[in-house]
Amino acid sequence: MYRRYVTLHLGLTCAAFAIAAVWITISAVRHSTAQSNCEETFFPSGDSPTSTLGQTMCNIFAWVDVGLMGAAWVFFAVVQVRFVVLLVTSCSIHHLSRAISMSLCLPTALLKERITRSMMYSITQQNL
Repeated sequence: MYRRYVTLHLGLTCAAFAIAAVWITISAVRHSTAQSNCEETFFPSGDSPTSTLGQTMCNIFAWVDVGLMGAAWVFFAVVQVRFVVLLVTSCSIHHLSRAISMSLCLPTALLKERITRSMMYSITQQNL
């Protein structure tokens, strides 16, 4: 059941990061549309000094926006990889600790059985 959870978790995480990467790529491809919309909204005048300033500001703003999205994607990917490593290793540690506890219980059970047998042997020896 736990392995099924880990597999489902990995699949959904990869799908979410793939969708985010596609959105960032679409934003980068539509850079010129975003720049023209920015110029029309914030620098509507057609005169040359404002137009040049508008082009520069909107170009910088659009690329900074894409860069921040890409940086956030990389940051969250690194964090998620760390979480996945912890998730997988905790599963391994759980199985290892279970095996260790079973191996620790096994000698105790054998010891109890030997004591019981020796007690039964001594009782039968006394009855003879």
